[in-house]
Amino acid sequence: MVNMSAPSRWRAAWAALARWWRSGTEGSANELAAEDLERMARDLGVSACDLRSLLHRPAQDARLLRQRMELLGITPEDVSSIEAAMLRDMQRVCTMCDSRGVCIRDLRRSASDPHSQDWRDYCPNAATLNMISTLKVCTRTPAKVEKAR
Repeated sequence: MVNMSAPSRWRAAWAALARWWRSGTEGSANELAAEDLERMARDLGVSACDLRSLLHRPAQDARLLRQRMELLGITPEDVSSIEAAMLRDMQRVCTMCDSRGVCIRDLRRSASDPHSQDWRDYCPNAATLNMISTLKVCTRTPAKVEKAR
């Protein structure tokens, strides 16, 4: 048996779940035995209830967070440098958000108006994204700040 670190096991479990989800078998989530669902949820660091909800959501929902982050100039590395589990939690929150339609329309509008702040009114990740943006600006070296001007 290969000895994997906890982050490696988590990434492997998440990748396997993502492949299963993308294969169009999300409807079979109801067929999972309760103990299998509990084990998968535990491996992923979410509750079984949240995992079941996530499996019934469109896979596209997690991409909305990535698009918002790109508009804000935030990379996954920026998030992971603050807290390793933060990106996973933000993806979970985004995927379970009920404002998907508003978010999609707002992201389309943001292409023509990148300074729009409307998303902050409905996005459950707004405070976290604001914090990451602020930290990113505050941690720039003086040379980087001068270049940005």
